[in-house]
Amino acid sequence: MAGLSIAVVVLIILLNIPLKSELTDPIKLDSSQVTFFDFESDENEEASFSSGKTKHENPQFEDRSKIKLFNFDPNTLNQDGFVDLGFSGKQAESIINYRKQYGAFKEPSDFGKLYVVSEKKYEELKPYIQIDHQSFIIDINRARPEELEQIKGIGPKLAERLIKYRDALGGYSNKEQIKEVWGLDEETVGEVQNSIVIDQNKIDRINVNTLSKKELMAHPYIDFEMGALILKERDVHQLENLDFFDGQISEEKIERLTPYITYE
Repeated sequence: MAGLSIAVVVLIILLNIPLKSELTDPIKLDSSQVTFFDFESDENEEASFSSGKTKHENPQFEDRSKIKLFNFDPNTLNQDGFVDLGFSGKQAESIINYRKQYGAFKEPSDFGKLYVVSEKKYEELKPYIQIDHQSFIIDINRARPEELEQIKGIGPKLAERLIKYRDALGGYSNKEQIKEVWGLDEETVGEVQNSIVIDQNKIDRINVNTLSKKELMAHPYIDFEMGALILKERDVHQLENLDFFDGQISEEKIERLTPYITYE
């Protein structure tokens, strides 16, 4: 009976304890939690957009204090220069690689079409873009490999072939000779021809009176028949012209060889 009385007393006490009127709802968040999750969601959405297949700003936060705006030619500016303008290292490398693969930018708007150049960035840089239209006109007889790689369609291998053939000839004498370089399709030949000038003063001529048979035959335009005729004729007298070829060698072959011949 005593135990029952104690239980009743305890029950009465418990029933008279006031319940909390504002218990936390497990599906509700306080304002601080809502602010955090909203911010995190916005960041993820922005990151997702930035990594999508659209033009975008530098995904890293730009330090505007380090950006230098200056007049520049996108055809000649180096990687460090693009970084100074506010591009990341990878973006700058991408611009250089594009330039090597597809050639020079003809107009400022061509630069603005690059994936890594956002519309906002292009509008910022547009007043500073100064394209020197002579910067991508190359003297083919003086050009270095990296200069030839500025031409659309010309990579390291084709640049090497252009130079190797130039050296074998002694220099290019006309633009049609670009067609003779192995591995260049019609479109690339056109790009090269439109991007070069030829200084014929840079041609290395061969002396047909003094070179050995092996040296004569090394020239791309002197075949076995022509070499034999040169050797035979110069045994008789010193050569002063190529008239002895007349009737034996085609005019076309004589004409293309002529710029490379000297007699003294």
